[in-house]
Amino acid sequence: MNCNERYDVLSPLRESFKGALFLARDKHTFDTVVLRVIYNAQAEHYRTLQNIQNPHLPRILEVMQDENDTLVAEEYIEGENLDEYVKRHGPLCVHDAVSVFTQLCDALDAIHSQGIIHRDIKPSNILLSGGRAVLIDFDASRQYRGGSGKDTVYMGTEGYAAPEQYGFAQTDCRSDIYSLGVVMRELCGEDARKALAPVIAWCTAFDPANRYAAAKQVSADLNRMFPEKSQAVQEAGFGLSANPSDVGSNTAGSFKSAVKVMLYVFFAIETIAVMTRCPHEVTVWDYTLSKLVYLQIVIFPAAVIMGLLRMWTWLPLLNSKKTEIRILGVIVYCLLFFAVTSVFNVIAYAFYSPEALSIINSGT
Repeated sequence: MNCNERYDVLSPLRESFKGALFLARDKHTFDTVVLRVIYNAQAEHYRTLQNIQNPHLPRILEVMQDENDTLVAEEYIEGENLDEYVKRHGPLCVHDAVSVFTQLCDALDAIHSQGIIHRDIKPSNILLSGGRAVLIDFDASRQYRGGSGKDTVYMGTEGYAAPEQYGFAQTDCRSDIYSLGVVMRELCGEDARKALAPVIAWCTAFDPANRYAAAKQVSADLNRMFPEKSQAVQEAGFGLSANPSDVGSNTAGSFKSAVKVMLYVFFAIETIAVMTRCPHEVTVWDYTLSKLVYLQIVIFPAAVIMGLLRMWTWLPLLNSKKTEIRILGVIVYCLLFFAVTSVFNVIAYAFYSPEALSIINSGT
């Protein structure tokens, strides 16, 4: 069947040297689908995927051949990829990490059992949709061939690809497990990364012989290490943790919440105090200049301590993974804060009204 007879292309999504991706509509069912064109490839693994039914994999609806290219129609899943999610919400906590990675292990177990190696696991190829993690984009995948020395063609994304994908040996299920561990290490928050350190280490060992042998072993360790979170995953799914910062006990989480509330109250009271009119603020201009100086004393500490505007994730030094560099960052930004506040104070003093200056000078 000709692709154009069955599908209407709605819009292009992306194109690379490997192929192109389009949003399309099925003329028969009127469903929105993803239409994938893979250049100069048979892509037989998509026919194998067509027979796999798993909630963490997109349904392959149809596989067609068009001269030298392969055309694949697959389920359209509305959501955002893991890379986008972390940029918007910050690194994953333990609950969400366990949820995402146990679901991905289920997807990997399903494809590995059919001899398919994904070879391009990375945050942008993990889709999050309504509490469900879905592994997408199998363009770089291959069918495992026993006895082969190494892969014919290098595929994968630098930084996530296992060492053997660079030509050292043939990729197998342990190559996907390596990439999964890299994603886990990169996107987890510091507390979650520490909690998951043993699993990450086993996933990302340089020698495949030292890694987990199967994805179900990874999920088994996650379930064993975090049984209460695994139960919560089954009941709630991704991103629905009742206590998303839980790494230790519920008591520790409650204590952190209480401290955060106390800090909010403290900074609120401090803001009210700062906004109260002082004797030297005679005119509206005096009041405005004065508050520009005094509000710095509230805004900067609140922004850093409370993590407002996610300052810890984008400010140089503060976003480092090394503790000593973050400490250096705090010192540097504190010095910068005092310098900026001093400059604001000098500028305000230069533009105060004569009455305000008189009151200030008489007070000193």
